[in-house]
Amino acid sequence: QTLSPTPATMVNTDVLKEPKGAIRIVEIVAAIVSFSIVVSQDNWSDWGSSFQFFVAVGVIAFLAASGFLIFYLLHEPGTEPEAFATIDFGFTAVWCLFWFIGSVSFAVKIQDCDPDVSSVCGKYRAAAAFGFLSWFVWIGGVWFTLKETPYWKSKQGGEPNASV
Repeated sequence: QTLSPTPATMVNTDVLKEPKGAIRIVEIVAAIVSFSIVVSQDNWSDWGSSFQFFVAVGVIAFLAASGFLIFYLLHEPGTEPEAFATIDFGFTAVWCLFWFIGSVSFAVKIQDCDPDVSSVCGKYRAAAAFGFLSWFVWIGGVWFTLKETPYWKSKQGGEPNASV
């Protein structure tokens, strides 16, 4: 008698041991910390569009990284549609740029924050630091998603290069 697979056995947790899966977890955590520090302050929306853009980048980064990670977990290695790797790489590269733009504009805006007048300056500086950390982590994501693309595999003889 054969048992039909249950949803728990269909989850590919091996992807969490691979760089592309592990880095998505770090992206999720960094995004949550980045945007939650900002939105936990009562007056964050008063600071203008750079704050709103930073929060939007963080929220969408969280959602996208979660979505990609769920996709990885639900698909066996090698069974994803070929276009998925290219979409994953393209989105990751664009979002890496958005993290950079958002973090720079946020950091420039908080230069106006006077720590003697406002108690949230330290929190905003921490958020900016996590924004730059997120940008750095997404750079790593670009590298690991590039290695999954058909273009990279064709240059490496059919398989992604195992070296980092």
